[in-house]
Amino acid sequence: MAYVDGKPVGTSFLFSLVKTGGIFNVGTLKEYRKRGIATALTIHAVNESIRKGNDIHTLQTDKGGNAERLYKKIGFVTDHTASWYVKKL
Repeated sequence: MAYVDGKPVGTSFLFSLVKTGGIFNVGTLKEYRKRGIATALTIHAVNESIRKGNDIHTLQTDKGGNAERLYKKIGFVTDHTASWYVKKL
């Protein structure tokens, strides 16, 4: 969690398995965006992943969005893209 003046304003979650740290649910309240909070949360998650002994640190995001630009800025690279399939009943 990230706090500003005691108020929770951002979150991220790290899940570690088989030497891989998965970073999930990075988010910031709308009125606190563009202040570096998501960047700090992501960097903190990577550092925690390293501390836990993980060799790979992953996350996923929509292509072309603000989050993709943020992650690339702090050193993440695109490894692969995925397709989603939906069947409506």
